[in-house]
Amino acid sequence: MKVNLAFSVLESRESLGLYQAIFIYIKQLKVIINPKDKR
Repeated sequence: MKVNLAFSVLESRESLGLYQAIFIYIKQLKVIINPKDKR
């Protein structure tokens, strides 16, 4: 049971990092598309 919990935590952490990477990528894309908008 504890092992499964650890694996699920690891998985959620990995997916969180993936979402963060996608979010940063989209933010950079917006800056490239619209350089005047610096948010």
